[in-house]
Amino acid sequence: MFKRILVISIIFILWCSSIAFAYVFGGSNLSLSMYPEFNSYLPYNPSKYEVELYVEEAKKYVENCNNDIQRIQEAKAAAIREANDAIYRYNNGF
Repeated sequence: MFKRILVISIIFILWCSSIAFAYVFGGSNLSLSMYPEFNSYLPYNPSKYEVELYVEEAKKYVENCNNDIQRIQEAKAAAIREANDAIYRYNNGF
């Protein structure tokens, strides 16, 4: 009985700590439909300011893409961890 409580406590502590560290700070491009493409406008004969603004928008888009990738990888890892926990509990009779 003590072993079962200890194992459940350890799993709970690891689960709580993984949630605490799994938050991704930053923007996102995710929406309810398809993943949006980069669609900033650059005039035919742009000024230096317009090109700088275009490049900054592209950098922001790429940064948001990286944040989305990290969120997806963390969700995938959480799903794998939950499945492994279920297998462990099943194999050990919990």
